[in-house]
Amino acid sequence: MNMNILFCVLIGYFFGNILTAEIVAHIAAGKSAYDIGTSHNPGMANIMAYVGFVPGLITLAGDFLKCLLGALLAYRLFAGAGLGWSATLWAGLGVTLGHDFPFWKGFRGGQGGATTCAAITIFSPVIGIASMIIGMLVVFATNLLSLGGVAIPLAFALICLIC
Repeated sequence: MNMNILFCVLIGYFFGNILTAEIVAHIAAGKSAYDIGTSHNPGMANIMAYVGFVPGLITLAGDFLKCLLGALLAYRLFAGAGLGWSATLWAGLGVTLGHDFPFWKGFRGGQGGATTCAAITIFSPVIGIASMIIGMLVVFATNLLSLGGVAIPLAFALICLIC
């Protein structure tokens, strides 16, 4: 593996370990995100469902911001080293891995839906938004949030292959 790719993933992993849901849950509910809801998941969907719409939006914004910061830093450091814009995707992968498997929480974190959406939207805003619309339609059609989470990166990959 190219060492620059590894560094991009590690940069992203560092940012991904900032669990926005954990911060918001402590401020808005006075407890850990791991103690909220039925899933006990430190993610945006759990916060939105059990703490409220506004705390959920704040969590989403924080998850997007940590992905943006990781992607921008990786791009700044490694775009000129041959990675170009792919540095942002590698960092986005790292953010999602850090969000899903934070070392400081015993590698038990969120599900990575918001960070995946952020990563693909940062890389390609039009295709990212189109992929999220497809994912949203899948959720509305099936009533399964997890299926929408799978549909979004799949739609992104398919659209990228076609275009």
